[in-house]
Amino acid sequence: MTSNILTDRVARPEEYLPSFSAPLPPAEITHCVFDLVVAVAAKGFVILTGQSGTGKSRAALQLGQGLDGLDAYDNGVRGSSYELVPVGADWTDARQLMGYVNPFGPQRKKQDAETTHLTYEIPDALRVILRAASPSARGVPCMLVLDEMNLSHVERYFSPFLSLIEANRASSGDASVPLLTADKMGLIAEVLQATEANSPEATAAQELVAEARGLPVPINLLVVGPVNVDETTYMFSPKVLDRAHVLEMQSVQPGTYFASDASIEGTMPIGLAFDLLCWAIECRGSGVFEKHPSKLFETAKEIAEGGNAIIDQIAEATQRLLDGAYTLLEPVGFGFGFRAINEVCAYLLCWVKARKLMNAGLESWPEALDRAFVQKVLPKIHGNRRQLGESLLAVGSFLAGHDETSNPPAKYRLGGGEAIGIKPEQRLTLPAGASMARSREKLRSMQTQLQATGYATFIR
Repeated sequence: MTSNILTDRVARPEEYLPSFSAPLPPAEITHCVFDLVVAVAAKGFVILTGQSGTGKSRAALQLGQGLDGLDAYDNGVRGSSYELVPVGADWTDARQLMGYVNPFGPQRKKQDAETTHLTYEIPDALRVILRAASPSARGVPCMLVLDEMNLSHVERYFSPFLSLIEANRASSGDASVPLLTADKMGLIAEVLQATEANSPEATAAQELVAEARGLPVPINLLVVGPVNVDETTYMFSPKVLDRAHVLEMQSVQPGTYFASDASIEGTMPIGLAFDLLCWAIECRGSGVFEKHPSKLFETAKEIAEGGNAIIDQIAEATQRLLDGAYTLLEPVGFGFGFRAINEVCAYLLCWVKARKLMNAGLESWPEALDRAFVQKVLPKIHGNRRQLGESLLAVGSFLAGHDETSNPPAKYRLGGGEAIGIKPEQRLTLPAGASMARSREKLRSMQTQLQATGYATFIR
């Protein structure tokens, strides 16, 4: 029996998911989403959320294809620098990402001329990881796009990355704990040498084996996961959200979409995005992003070249914002630790670097602080009315510059306990016209959801 549909070739995602096709050929992609570039520079792991059709997959794919089309990759990454991998609903472990040993593969000859059926199944995700880990590519960005990332439990199939990202976050240079052991890397190198000796993956595997090491988590590997939330998907645990920047793609009124050309607004030239990401990889490798916030802002002053006063404003506002948010959120179980504080400051450092690369001023820093807050602090908030009480209203009031004596007050009571509020001296003060609009709108949306359904969550 023959069929025009059934073939022995693995289909590319764009063949059965038309929305994945790039709006332009890679060589013609000149701009990418500014917010996405800064977020992925600051952390290296970004979850893209928002309503279906807001361009999440397109933004990730456009960044990956745009970077891959640059001439700068000719002397670094062998093969494609990005890979689009649609997540399946049946992913229950890491095999679909990291592959697995298969003792029943096709017969092949080993280096000692013996025959064996032992092989290693190498999925597309592992191929881009191998290319990123190659010594010749370690300074340039490589992207893994996990589309529909929450179609399966992220904590199951992505667990090696979640664990090692934190195990190695304080290490400088290459990761000390490998994703795959040296023995498995040896088998991978043998299989690739026998089946596709001249491929980029085969060369990278041979180089890693020559270094007598396993497969590290490459510091230049950037993971972006576009997600939707419906009855077919799973919610993220705090463990996942705490290790990512959560970027919400906003929908717009149809009339606004018809009336305006947003092709350049809110974007960054792809060449400058490459420069920012290379700089961020270097910073991550040398441990810059793990330094105390005061050191991060000192680095920002060096980048700003004479903008010390405005960096001091950013630092003071960041401390007030995080102090006040912690005061209001910790009693309802959503306080945050050193990681979130450092990552907010690292995001602002990357934003300063991006603005300087674009020869743009830093006066819009309150908007960057707003985005950092909504991406790192708010995503973990979830619960019912009994758990959250009036805390969301209090946080929104605090972001508007209010304290416990204001109307509305930045204060609430949890059960019959004492009032939890912001003292007048703890008020958030921002420049005239700045209002933390994005964060306050998100809190209003969550509060509406809480009142309507009895439950609120950031990702929906």
